[in-house]
Amino acid sequence: MNRAVNEVAPGAGWHDALHRAPTGLPAGAGQHVLAGVPVGVVVTDTDPTSLPAQWSADREVALAPAGELAPDRLHQVLPAFVELAASLADRPTAAVLSLPSRDVDSARVARGAGFAPTSVLAVADLRAAADPPAGAVASTVRDAAPDDIAAVAALWCEQADYEARVGTLRVSAAIRTAIDAAAEAAILGADTVLLAADTDGTAVGVVIAAPPSESGWAGTRLVLAPVSYLTSAATAAGVRGRGHGGALVRELHRRHRHAGVVASVLHYSAYNPLSVPFWSRQGYRPLVTSYARTVR
Repeated sequence: MNRAVNEVAPGAGWHDALHRAPTGLPAGAGQHVLAGVPVGVVVTDTDPTSLPAQWSADREVALAPAGELAPDRLHQVLPAFVELAASLADRPTAAVLSLPSRDVDSARVARGAGFAPTSVLAVADLRAAADPPAGAVASTVRDAAPDDIAAVAALWCEQADYEARVGTLRVSAAIRTAIDAAAEAAILGADTVLLAADTDGTAVGVVIAAPPSESGWAGTRLVLAPVSYLTSAATAAGVRGRGHGGALVRELHRRHRHAGVVASVLHYSAYNPLSVPFWSRQGYRPLVTSYARTVR
């Protein structure tokens, strides 16, 4: 079944043709005036035993301007924003903001104010030509079944452990428990969960993607719809580089195209040295980069 493609006017998102600039304050944003500039600020508290605790501070204070800020305005706003975030920090807290990945001038301002890149929202435009053909890989891709919940959770936890080693993501016994529950919910729910099996049938890779009905938030950042969010992807460390991950993504993209999904988005850690080369080969490119600065 084909769905109609909805292209939203990019507005001020001149840095990237696929980037959608903010056109108003998000729901729940408090209104502030920082350095003479009206902005929104969103405060989010995260349960340290929940899955989002893997990538979020216990409290995050997010800058949410109603429109894109020019670099000179951002330079004025950020010191006041950091001061505001610190005043709201009664627990481990990070001040966060996101910028179009191609906006190198604003990125320089953010780094100068003590912010470091933490994650990247990347997009694959599935309206483009089909993915390149597979190389020589002995990988069988199939839908995950309820009997695979433990294997999916194990692969997801292995990826979480690696991310914690190389970047700013956290892992704990509670987060592993949350991953177990998320793997079960994905397989038993509406998500697409694909497994790659080695020649002996062992599960060596997984991708999990949410349907467009649960990925609408991406429309605040992307001019294309419908879109699917790739929630998780992992390949067992011992078989990385053999093509299993690529086989999984090709099959996911094939299904998306058949269903009329025109774009796939995902987050990857800015500190993971494997992410950029792998996802670039699969047709993904950076769209929005998130920055954070610890204030407590």
